[in-house]
Amino acid sequence: MEVNTEEIIPSIEELIRTIEQTVLIAEPENWIRFADLTGDYNELHREEDIAPGMYTAAFISTLAEIHSPNGFDYRRHKVKFTAPVKEGYVLNPHVDIQQFGTEVVYVIECRVPEVGCVLEGEIRFSKDALDVKVGEAEGQCKSVHFTQEDVNKYLETLKLDHLGYPQGIVPAMLVGAHFTELMLDVSGGEGAYLSQSLSFYEGLRINQDVTLHAKMGRIRENRPSRFALGAYRGAVPVATGSSLVTKDVSSLLEQ
Repeated sequence: MEVNTEEIIPSIEELIRTIEQTVLIAEPENWIRFADLTGDYNELHREEDIAPGMYTAAFISTLAEIHSPNGFDYRRHKVKFTAPVKEGYVLNPHVDIQQFGTEVVYVIECRVPEVGCVLEGEIRFSKDALDVKVGEAEGQCKSVHFTQEDVNKYLETLKLDHLGYPQGIVPAMLVGAHFTELMLDVSGGEGAYLSQSLSFYEGLRINQDVTLHAKMGRIRENRPSRFALGAYRGAVPVATGSSLVTKDVSSLLEQ
């Protein structure tokens, strides 16, 4: 049952205006720092002047986190990359906010003038915990340990470090972006994200050890590959989900 959003968010119009007045100019210096921080060594970002898809996703996702309703936790994101982001593009966030019971949904887009939409998706915040999907972690893995310095650098590359992101918390998309290195390792160093979907069972704090896993599904000729993703703190799942990746990057270079 849909509930009046005004009951939870006193001024939804003001919240949308605040989010949409924040823009990001895509600059190679910043997206390469972001790629280095997250382990994204794809040469597209250094030689072809195409920003990491997760850089765009991190900008709008973290902006939404900063301006999320009090008492609600970041639970899910689904993002689809619809066009490459190049040097000088001005990323304009657009959001529609809806509430359904104990969930608040941000329907998001990043648009670039004279280019159009480069990312679309949704982010869900909830007062309720998600049911944990218990399963054995599989596939390529890596261990990560996020520090406050890592979070600060992440926010600086996105030009969001002045907006008061809470100390001690790891942004959800910083976790999501770190899966890129595993995807590249499994796919032989080539590939580009088409989409990512993650569900978060608990928030992650700095200085916690996390193991990320990525397993590629069955390979089909000339078809994108689907990866199963999982983040674990010990045996406890922090997040699980999937991503769709293409090895055909020629179309990106032509756009």
